[in-house]
This record gives sequence, structure tokens and C-alpha cells, in this order.
Amino acid sequence: NRTWTFSFQHSEDTFAAAAPALLRLTDAGTAYFNGLSSSGKDEFFNELKRELILAIPIDESRISTSGKYQYDTSTPTKQILISFEFASTRNLTQRNTKSLIDDLNTLVTQRDYSPISFYSLTSYLDKDYGCQAKPNLWDKYKTKLLILFLALLLILVLFMMARIRNNEGNNWAIIQIALIILDFALDVAFILNNGRDVEWIYLPSLLFLLIPIVCNCIIAFSIFVHEHEHNKAFLKWSNLNVKFVPAFTVLAAADIEALNILGSRLAGLNAFSAPFSEKAMAWIFWASTFNMFIEDLPQLIIQVLYQRNTVSYDIIPLLTLITSALMLSINVLGRVYQIIHYLRQGQLRYAIPPTQYEDKDSYFSQDQKAAEGIQSTNIQQEVVNAHIVTVAQSEASSPTPMITSDPGAGAGAHYVVYTEENNNYSDATGHQPTTQNYT
Repeated sequence: NRTWTFSFQHSEDTFAAAAPALLRLTDAGTAYFNGLSSSGKDEFFNELKRELILAIPIDESRISTSGKYQYDTSTPTKQILISFEFASTRNLTQRNTKSLIDDLNTLVTQRDYSPISFYSLTSYLDKDYGCQAKPNLWDKYKTKLLILFLALLLILVLFMMARIRNNEGNNWAIIQIALIILDFALDVAFILNNGRDVEWIYLPSLLFLLIPIVCNCIIAFSIFVHEHEHNKAFLKWSNLNVKFVPAFTVLAAADIEALNILGSRLAGLNAFSAPFSEKAMAWIFWASTFNMFIEDLPQLIIQVLYQRNTVSYDIIPLLTLITSALMLSINVLGRVYQIIHYLRQGQLRYAIPPTQYEDKDSYFSQDQKAAEGIQSTNIQQEVVNAHIVTVAQSEASSPTPMITSDPGAGAGAHYVVYTEENNNYSDATGHQPTTQNYT
């Protein structure tokens, strides 16, 4: 008889921190699990834990489960993913968490020849999936996260350039545009890629995306129609920026706050100098406030619930959670700022000088005009409230227009002078109308 002699060199495992591991149920296991009641599912996890302790084997104190699960949407039958966590140990004679995950993976993938097949519930573990360590998001998506960081850096550079070009405008709008687009894209990506990971979250996610889109489209369209019909300055701006109205109608579908960007005077560009009326500003304010309750807040709650009820957290849900929290915070602070501004200034506009499309009468309040010494430039109002004096100026006369008095005018009357030299009106202070010439 031949004698075989084996020798093993004892080695101590290096320390490894606690680590979660993922397991997947077979089709039969998924069907069995779905048929259980809520209490039955809790008992399923407890019994599976006891069977794994025997199969690995491992000390009971080093394995735990949260009882959470999610569907693997990458499989045709949406098999169930479950998670167990292996605790670390300072005892170097015991297997570390990495070794435990590797050993369990071998047991599951080779279950036909391992103790996994001996027990009723461990036999439901999918050998094609094995046991996998929960992925580290940084290691898995390092390149994509770096690209995202560079994109954010580029947006910051554009913001600084816009501020240098014109520091009187609301240049934060460029960051707001990026956030609106990113938030909407992530909301759609979440529903398409992760919406069914937790089945009962899918329908609310879809509803709280579609309902705000429909509402925002209706409100944005109504605002544009109203401004075209009742706001001549806006109509003039719209005719000069034809492509921006439909583009921002689409963008406003994602967030009605996008309409404020049109009047932000971003980088001093005329395209972002839409002269909205106070009524339109009020509509945007209340629509944005309403949006917080039907979109921003529900979507944030959904993301928190998703995070608490999944076993494998991916990059899209993480970024969606971050942007949802950021958008809600910005919108809340924005509404608070506008309320304070309204209480102090009597209007919802940001304190930005009027553009060539607006007149100062419609922009500044009476208190502001009195404080800053701003003269009226609204010709129609002057025709009603003052006597118009026409001064004929010949070629031989002085280039400085004459202003004559009218004994019948009341005290403090304001005179408007017409000159043939430049073929337009000016007031007694020499200010020119900002909207159009009158002949």
C-alpha cells in the first residue's frame, strides 16, 4: 500500500474590514420567495443564515443580514438579489472577510459538490452568480466620475467667464441650467435602469416624473402666450430670439424655474434678457413653489426609500439622490429669497437693471424711482400727464433743442420735446425713450 503524505503551511490572514456580499436566488428560489408573506420572508432570511453558518462554516457572530432584497433587472425573470454582511475579525487565525466571500463563492458555484446542496434554502442559490462582494462605486465608476468632475469644472469656468463679461446679471443661471438638465436626465435614467429594482417604487417614480412635466408644459405655454398678447416688450424680445422660446419651453417641462433663466441677464446676453411682466413672474413663482411639492420633495423621498430598500447601490441612484437633494435645497432657498425681496421691494424680480426691451416705468417701483432720481421714459404716460410742446428747429438754430414753458401747465409738469434734427422725442432731462422712437 502506498501512503500519501500532505503538508500544509499555516498562514495568517491579513486584516480586512467588514464587507457585504451579494447572492442571487435561482428562478425556483425567486418564485418560492415571492410566494411568501412578509413574516415568511423574514423567516427565510433567518433560516438561510443558519444554513450558511453550517455550510461555510463560520461563527454566528460574523454573519448578518438586513433582510433587504431587490430584483436583478439584468435577468429575464428578474431574479432576486439578497445581501449578507461578514464582520471583520482581529483574530488572524480566522479567515478574513475577503477569504470568506471567496470561499462562499466557491461553495455556491460548485454547489453540486459542496454542502450548499445539502440544505433546503441554500440549494436555491444561483451557481451562475456565485457570491460577489458588493462593488465599490469609486473603483467601478472611477473614469465616469472623473469625467463628471471635469464637466462640473468646465461649468464653473463658464460661470466665471460670464461674471467677468457682465457682473450685474444673475450669472448663477448657467449653473442652474446644468443642474436642471442633469437632474432631469438622472430622473429618466433612474426609472429606465433602476426603477424596477424595488417593484413598489416604480409607479410612484414614474408618476412624480410625468405629472410635473405635463403641468410645467401647460404653465410655460400659458405664460408665453400671455406675454405675447399683453407684453409688447416681451414680444419684441421674442421676435429677436425666436429659437429660445421653444427651447426653454422644453427645458421648463423639466423645471418651470428654467423660465427665470430667460430673464437672468446671463453674461449680459440679449437672449437671456426676456422682460417678463410682474404677472408672469408671479406665475413662475407659484408654479415653482407647487413644483417643490409634486416633484422635488417626492423624488427625494423616493431616492431615500430606494437607498434603504436595496442591497446593491449603483452610481445612477447615488447621483440622482444627490441632485434631488441639491435641487430641493436650491428651490427652497430661492423661494425664501424671492419672498424676502418681494416684502422689501414690492416685486419678484431680481435687482437687475432693465434692458433695451423694457422701460424704467414698468421695471422700477415708485419708491425706487424716487430714491434713485429716475425720470419717466414712458411716452404714452407723458402724453396723458403732461403738455407736449413741439419745438421746430431750423438748420440755423442751435443744436440744443429749446424747451418752452406753458403757463397753463400745472406745477411740476413734465415736458417732452420733439426735434427735427434727430427725428425723435426726448424729455426735459434729455433722456431718450428706451423702447422705440416716436415721429
